[in-house]
Amino acid sequence: MGDVLKQVSPEKMPKLLQTLENKLPESIVVYHWIKTQLEWAKDTPGLQVRIFSLNGDGNDASVICVGDGIVGCNKMYGVIYATAEKEESFKEAVKSSDSIEWKRIKRFLAVLERNIPMLEQILEHKGCKILADLHECYLHYMSVEKGAEFTLPDLPKNVRVGPLDERHLQTVCDNWSHYDLEYRPVVANDIKFGPAVGVFVKNDIATGGEEELASMVMRTEYGGIGVLQTVPAHRMKGYAKIAFAHIIKQLGQKGFMPFGTALTWNESSLRLFDKFGFDKLVVTVSFILIAVKD
Repeated sequence: MGDVLKQVSPEKMPKLLQTLENKLPESIVVYHWIKTQLEWAKDTPGLQVRIFSLNGDGNDASVICVGDGIVGCNKMYGVIYATAEKEESFKEAVKSSDSIEWKRIKRFLAVLERNIPMLEQILEHKGCKILADLHECYLHYMSVEKGAEFTLPDLPKNVRVGPLDERHLQTVCDNWSHYDLEYRPVVANDIKFGPAVGVFVKNDIATGGEEELASMVMRTEYGGIGVLQTVPAHRMKGYAKIAFAHIIKQLGQKGFMPFGTALTWNESSLRLFDKFGFDKLVVTVSFILIAVKD
């Protein structure tokens, strides 16, 4: 019997996206990962985006996707999603397939709670394991239309909002608590392709009146809102809320559902999502680091 896990062809990609769109919001991560990575691949030398389903069928929403070519140390990143009705057959197809180099995968992003046992069995079969304890997150989302119409807050006189660019990469990396050196090219692409929002504060004229980046947020490699950070000197001033509001609107205007994750115990982040009118997925998700078994 041949390999039934096959790569989805470019011709079938519009149909696959439509199929996944019909599964929203449960499919929100894989749907936006595909949209984001296909956008990146058009202008990222070396990036290969591979999307697999049963028999390469665009009508089947159960998929595994990997991005290859930009993570350090020859690693890959990806997402995996299986519908409840196809999970068992999808799991067996992935286990029996040789189409994916599992020992090169660094992480899976925002995996549905329901799909984690399936992924654990696949990893065991492929000689891999989950590297660290799982940290469950709630996933919050908003419709494209609501995002596009989001009301922006007034800005203080010494503040402006603008796009991040490559000059800000080091500041982002220095202030992101989950920064990983191997992932630096991915963060660079987050900024390059955007939306990537910065809140800039103009210092007192006595210090030369120069601007500095105070808060930042961006669309991540899976299409969600992430890397929301404020530099220590500017915390507790409301700048993160300003950045957050602007990226919500920009994502909606771009045709993306604004969505993001927060650890289940992170009360301040959960309150922020609630305050801004997000809905919450009924199941949790987890970001999963992968390692080769000893």
